[in-house]
Amino acid sequence: MRFERQRVLRGAYRTVFNSPQGEKVLADLADHGCMMRSTFIAGDPNATSFSEGARGVVLRIFDMIDKDESYLRELEQRRKKEARNQGDDDE
Repeated sequence: MRFERQRVLRGAYRTVFNSPQGEKVLADLADHGCMMRSTFIAGDPNATSFSEGARGVVLRIFDMIDKDESYLRELEQRRKKEARNQGDDDE
């Protein structure tokens, strides 16, 4: 029973985060969740703990959708490309 619930939950995560909108949300969460930078904030253990907690949430999502750092880099490259293209449209 427990394994079935876990399988269903993983499927729900994949449905949400493998969609185009889900990928955008995941890229934003990864950016704000300190996935590509240190969570350490000198002199402020509370802020460090908060940042590590945010990172933990994003790591959980990545685990549930069976993705790794290479996927994160891919999302970041797409996000930068979209930002450049939007800048071209503004001209």
